[in-house]
Formats: sequence, structure tokens, C-alpha cells
Amino acid sequence: MTLEVKTPQALAPPLCIWLDGHRHVVRSLGEAVDLLNRGTGHPLARYSELLVHQLETASTAELQARAWQAFQTWIEALRATAMIGTRCAA
Repeated sequence: MTLEVKTPQALAPPLCIWLDGHRHVVRSLGEAVDLLNRGTGHPLARYSELLVHQLETASTAELQARAWQAFQTWIEALRATAMIGTRCAA
């Protein structure tokens, strides 16, 4: 699924996420959805259905910014449970 981001500046900076030994760079809501739909092998992935819905339905700049923040929060939850995820330098 490809989602257009109407306000790319609201989604900066991209996130670098290390999951299952692979580095993923997420620069858009669409890439975030793709990552979540692929599955991460992490137990929290079982609880990402509502997050995917939020990312997919963000139709305004404000909703996109909130969806991106929700994805960043999800990444922080992965960190808190011993998975590594870091921000990219751009």
C-alpha cells in the first residue's frame, strides 16, 4: 500500500529501526504501514492493528502528524521491550 504524505516536513526526521537483525528506514506513513504489515517478530506486533488503521486513514496534515507520532511512540515501546530502534541522521 502506498500512502501519499501531503506534508513531508511533519514526518521528519525519518526513523531507522533495527528489527530482527535488519535495518529499516521509515520515511513515510506508507513505509510504516508496510513495515507493520510485514510483521516484526516482536510480541507488540500483535497489537498494531489499530495503529495500522490510524496510519492508513490519516487524510489531513494534522492527522498525518498524529499518526507519525503514534508510530514513533510504537517504536519507543519496542525500545522499552529490548528491541533497538533509533532515529536516522537524515
